[in-house]
Amino acid sequence: MRRQRYERTDVPKGGPRATIFALIALALIGIGGWFLFQTLWARARFDSVKGNTELVSSVAGNPELKSVDGYVVSDHVLENVLFLVVDDLSAEAPALTEANILSLDTTAGTGTYVQLPINVRVNPETNPQQLNDLYATSGGSACVNAIERRCGIQLDHVVITDAVGWEAIKGLDGVGAQELVSRMTKLLDHVQTDLDASGINDLNERVQALGFANLNRLDTRPGSEWTDSEGVVWTVVYDYEVAPAIGYLVPAEG
Repeated sequence: MRRQRYERTDVPKGGPRATIFALIALALIGIGGWFLFQTLWARARFDSVKGNTELVSSVAGNPELKSVDGYVVSDHVLENVLFLVVDDLSAEAPALTEANILSLDTTAGTGTYVQLPINVRVNPETNPQQLNDLYATSGGSACVNAIERRCGIQLDHVVITDAVGWEAIKGLDGVGAQELVSRMTKLLDHVQTDLDASGINDLNERVQALGFANLNRLDTRPGSEWTDSEGVVWTVVYDYEVAPAIGYLVPAEG
């Protein structure tokens, strides 16, 4: 007796179109999985370079800042990040080539980029020396408080990087989410910072959203020259130059 074949109505028919849709679905799943893997891998790798204990300590607490006549501290929420750019991050004694402050005003939705001269005079009360010399002798953590007192601002984070890392950060304008993850991954070999994975990712996203080219710019180089009592000529930056320019200090009312 011949067995009859019955067609099930609850099972979709196959065919060329179904095969194409299946391949597309698999491709999308694969892309999504790759993107997730890249994101998690980048964060995992960052755990090996984040949270430099000396840098974490250097930005902890509130610095003792001098008051500036006619100004008060702004009520805006600011995040000030110090970028110290060196010639070779892997070298035993890297040399400081740039010192930049990125100030992000969360309240106003704006940002300011400040370039400091690396030969600026710091620590005038104790051991006057140039910023690049301080970095050479004491490292990036020592530069944080020295710049805070010199510029009259509080620094929230510090990133030590090389030219590759700094250019990558400056080139975030208009970068998509996938490219942002790719660049974050590449950055890991070019930074030392107090920030954790979430912090550096948030910083990158905020710079991307603002657009580095759209930041307000304050170029204090080459600074002013000042001669001390011993006849030594120094390059100086005054607190009333930087703090009001980034919105950390605002004119007092009345």
